[in-house]
Amino acid sequence: MKKNESAFIYIIVIGLILKLSLISLGYWVFLIGIGLLANSYFFGFSNILNNESYQEFVKNRVQLHLKKPYQSFPSFSIVILIIGMLFKFTAWPGGDTMILLGLVLLLVGMYFLLNNKTESKEWKIGAYKRMLIYGVIAIVFYFLPTFFWFEITNREHPEYIQATKDLYDDPSNQEYQLKLEEEIEKMENGV
Repeated sequence: MKKNESAFIYIIVIGLILKLSLISLGYWVFLIGIGLLANSYFFGFSNILNNESYQEFVKNRVQLHLKKPYQSFPSFSIVILIIGMLFKFTAWPGGDTMILLGLVLLLVGMYFLLNNKTESKEWKIGAYKRMLIYGVIAIVFYFLPTFFWFEITNREHPEYIQATKDLYDDPSNQEYQLKLEEEIEKMENGV
């Protein structure tokens, strides 16, 4: 792994630890780490952080457009997995769907990567490592209950958890929406 990629993962872990310790700043540290990591895969953001000159960055971006579409599967699938895991972490609808889509793209990417004779062995090994790591983590996230992380991070507010679950099950119910708003207000006021 590249140094900046490892640093982003450390930021995510620190944010997760802070969030699980019920420190409010942890959520923002976690989101910033996820955003930086996703951008490093999706936009080639890591090149800028590696002190690459602007001309080299532009040249590499132009080369990205010359790549065949299947060569983007590894990075796109990892980005989709990261976003799906973030949705699952925050108990937003659609997390499982994004994780499944990311896993399917990951498998397609692995297939094309396996049959690609033009990429270097070193590049392929790096791509396989990342795909395997994110794939395993995504599978774990997929099989966890939807509210697993949500219940841990909000364990001191059981009424809020229940109101969120009720609204999740029936999003059009006005009574559940009002109850959730009331519970959020209680949390904000420290009641």
